[in-house]
Amino acid sequence: MSVFQQRLRDWVDAQFNATDTTLRAEIESLYVLGARHNLIGTMEEALKKAKENGVFVSAQFARRLCWGIGLDMWQKSHTVFPRVLNWWNTRSFANSMELCYYAGFNDDLALLIQDIPPPPPKAGPPYHRPSG
Repeated sequence: MSVFQQRLRDWVDAQFNATDTTLRAEIESLYVLGARHNLIGTMEEALKKAKENGVFVSAQFARRLCWGIGLDMWQKSHTVFPRVLNWWNTRSFANSMELCYYAGFNDDLALLIQDIPPPPPKAGPPYHRPSG
């Protein structure tokens, strides 16, 4: 791992450590509840609450949510990927739609992330953005 990659990882860890863990757990629980019961509206509530409170989730959480809980529905991606702090790590599991909208598709990460803090996660396509 390069020095820059380690600094980036340390930055991500610091951001997560600075977030209220109770609030993050509440938001993640909303996401999981929505995913488990295929309730996109509940997942949109989680997205809204995350935006309002500046809370982000990890790529690992997004993977579990989108690929391991409930039905495989593209709408799930549009509620969680905009809040993935370490969005570049979604490249190892994201489908082509997720890569395109949220992870810079096949663009060179060294060109996308040149400084710390890195660019924030993308909001996604405007016609699929949940309200809020």
